Amino acid sequence: MIGVLHEMPLHAVEHGSLQRLLAMSKVTVYQYMVLGTNLGEPRQARRWGTREAIERLKGSAEILEHTETQVDASSVDSIGFTALDFAPHSG
Repeated sequence: MIGVLHEMPLHAVEHGSLQRLLAMSKVTVYQYMVLGTNLGEPRQARRWGTREAIERLKGSAEILEHTETQVDASSVDSIGFTALDFAPHSG
């Protein structure tokens, strides 16, 4: 096994590792509608969230599936939401 690894071109190992690193640093976020607000009508949330984070809102939010977007993982906080007024396509 060591001989096989030794014979692999170094650029192939580095490229594979880089691709895995890049894939791990992205997360999928969605816009969503907040239901049951004090104004009585659903409204679009000012944050984006991961599917898991939005689903934890337990029926008080609806994911807008067509807004699925990949963003850098550093754009999402520890509970799965972006900052207020986050613009994933800017810059």
